[in-house]
Amino acid sequence: MAVEPGLEAWSPENVANGWQRPTNAPNAWVADPNDPLPALALQWETPQAIGRIVLAFDTDWDHPMETVQMPHAESVMPFCARRYRVRDEESRVIAECADNHQARNEIVLAPRFFDLLALGGEDLTDRPLSQRRALLSDLVGERHLIPGTVTDDPVVAVSGADVVATDTWVSMGMEAESEQRHGAASPFEPFRVSEALMAKAASDAVFLHCLPAYRGYEVDAAVIDGPASLVWQEAENRLHAQKALLSWLMEQHRAGDGR
Repeated sequence: MAVEPGLEAWSPENVANGWQRPTNAPNAWVADPNDPLPALALQWETPQAIGRIVLAFDTDWDHPMETVQMPHAESVMPFCARRYRVRDEESRVIAECADNHQARNEIVLAPRFFDLLALGGEDLTDRPLSQRRALLSDLVGERHLIPGTVTDDPVVAVSGADVVATDTWVSMGMEAESEQRHGAASPFEPFRVSEALMAKAASDAVFLHCLPAYRGYEVDAAVIDGPASLVWQEAENRLHAQKALLSWLMEQHRAGDGR
């Protein structure tokens, strides 16, 4: 059987098709593996007020049970875009990352008007604007910004908070750098969730961590193992996704389809 024309499951148009999740259609773009400088762009007929950009990278598309697979077989986060730059209509860099390990990157800008945004891992100045599109899962203007505070002061960040959440400082594949990320000389140290920092939050605040955690690094043992911690309940939620998968598989087996 032949399908004509061929399906374009990962075409650039997917980033602007309006689907927040791929329930009815794919909502992601995959670059040509032979393209040494993959780049995309979003362009508007009239300038748009933009104050926040969220980039979503699918880092585990071939790991159907990655929520219980720890560690990965790979030495680095698979398929994650390690380096990227976001440029405006004049190809000026407005945001960049040189060592990304996160599936979701949120970029907060001083809100202004744009009529084009381009995403790429390398210098794009020598490429026609018409050839660029952007892998932007969420692109919103200033009027859509969620009220809140963006700060690099941990005390300001947690003061009065109902939930305090953190993540590991030692990304998968970066274990050799663990000692550099620990101790008084580490730039991460002010962000360690200690008992003193947790005390700045609301009196009934809870602590969350997606695990695995490094006690004494991003969080003190007294916090993650203390009464405010809900990390094990948080981790347990992953179990239910796997139970649903097993239930579905058993139903298919009982139905006799051989899977």
